[in-house]
Amino acid sequence: MIVGIDRLDYTKGILERLHGFERFLEQSPAFRRRVTFVQIAVPSRERVDEYRRMKREIDESVGRISGRFTSEGGCRSAISTARCRRSTSPRTTSPPTSRS
Repeated sequence: MIVGIDRLDYTKGILERLHGFERFLEQSPAFRRRVTFVQIAVPSRERVDEYRRMKREIDESVGRISGRFTSEGGCRSAISTARCRRSTSPRTTSPPTSRS
């Protein structure tokens, strides 16, 4: 699994990552059913036209890549973009502790 967590910003290279992942799938067919790419993009500057265009390009790239590498009977690779909002309260995650 490949995971990216970034602010939705042109400086973060999200589109370039998607294009790189697409190229990887083209050149490495053996991995198509074995790899998943999840990109979490936290919205920023949603009212700026350039950022809305970038979001649209990312969504289009995700659709194109998913369409190319999905076959009947199962998904060969999964790409997701998720939007998350800032929480009003911070959260932490701790690993489970073993009980003796």
